[in-house]
Amino acid sequence: MIKLSNINFSYGNHEILRDVNFEISEGEFCAILGPNGAGKSTIMKLIGATLIQNSGEIFFNSQNLKNLPAQTLAKHRAFLEQENYLSFNYSVKEILNLGLFPRNDSFTEKKSAYENAIALCDLNGFEHRSFFNLSGGEKKRVLLARAIAQIYSEDMQGKLLLLDEPSASLDPYHSCLILNSAKTLSKLGCTVIAILHDPNLAVSYADTVIAIKDKKVFPKIDAQNFITKENISQLYGASCNIIDYNNKAYVFFG
Repeated sequence: MIKLSNINFSYGNHEILRDVNFEISEGEFCAILGPNGAGKSTIMKLIGATLIQNSGEIFFNSQNLKNLPAQTLAKHRAFLEQENYLSFNYSVKEILNLGLFPRNDSFTEKKSAYENAIALCDLNGFEHRSFFNLSGGEKKRVLLARAIAQIYSEDMQGKLLLLDEPSASLDPYHSCLILNSAKTLSKLGCTVIAILHDPNLAVSYADTVIAIKDKKVFPKIDAQNFITKENISQLYGASCNIIDYNNKAYVFFG
């Protein structure tokens, strides 16, 4: 589904990523973990084609990403960025309709995508509300719903959902709701890549983890196997303990 080969990226003279290589399979839910400033969002923007690498290649569904037209990519890949701005005070319904714009399928399929996006993001009753009058967490759910509406179908194979800190500014209930929604899409065949700050969310929802620190990406690992005292302490530079609950390992910092 997604393959990064020998990726290097710098902002001017400031090197961010060095010789990055990894592959994520179709239908896989992969969490990207790492300290602030490690390059997580840069990787996501490279995969989302909003940045271009200095060297190396990125492949999406076995095709070189740089050769895919934007309209083609928009039908198969949706991206919820860390920071999203809207210049116009659209209603929630109008924003979701923007997500439907790249689609060229039937009215019935668009209607299904719209309704499923509303349901997955718990936005029933929000359709006519003004975006500018929503809370930060509500805005995040609306923008995620727009992304889901853009690519949703009953068979999500070949689709990619990119989430940059999807749980930021959300209360625990809606954090779980958003990640459960992403997990539901993954089970339908959608590949999900999510930047998460909390390793406990990664072990709860993701299949695999890619850790990044000091410009380098470590080999992909099963999410449960990643949660060890050595791995977490090395990645974040913070003391921690690992507790076992319901046959899963969780991190306790401090």
